[in-house]
Amino acid sequence: MDIENINIILNKIFKGLSISNINYSIDFWNLEFSRHLENEFYEFKELNKIVLTAHEIEVCNEIEWKKTISKGPFDISDSVDYEESIKAMILFHLARLPIESVEIKKNADLFFKYSKNRFLKINGIVEIVDWVWWLDIEQNEKIIMSEFGKIACDEKILKSTLK
Repeated sequence: MDIENINIILNKIFKGLSISNINYSIDFWNLEFSRHLENEFYEFKELNKIVLTAHEIEVCNEIEWKKTISKGPFDISDSVDYEESIKAMILFHLARLPIESVEIKKNADLFFKYSKNRFLKINGIVEIVDWVWWLDIEQNEKIIMSEFGKIACDEKILKSTLK
């Protein structure tokens, strides 16, 4: 399946969803998605569990946050992995905001786009890891995954998620 068709299906699945659960475990993130508002225009009735597992994420305005964080009530920039704290703060801000669109790029970067130019980027290429990212939908594991800059997709299962 080509990236354009994957993006069409992912947009049907993710449009209007929001992050409902955020977990960080030393060197990777688990993000669970759900719908908080009912709308009769959705292409499917219900998806119960959508989970993204990823090593590297980037959030909007991350560089500006790094500059600002040392000027807060206390400086966290001297802690281990303080960048992850910044990402967590932005993720908590994005949680429950509806996703406007999703896009996988040719290098396997995955973007979740929100209003006001906010975004969440899942890096498709990460150095020194055994895996990069994958997407589980309901009981189907690793429907789409990045294999170090290349997209692997189970087309049949991905299409079947649209009920």
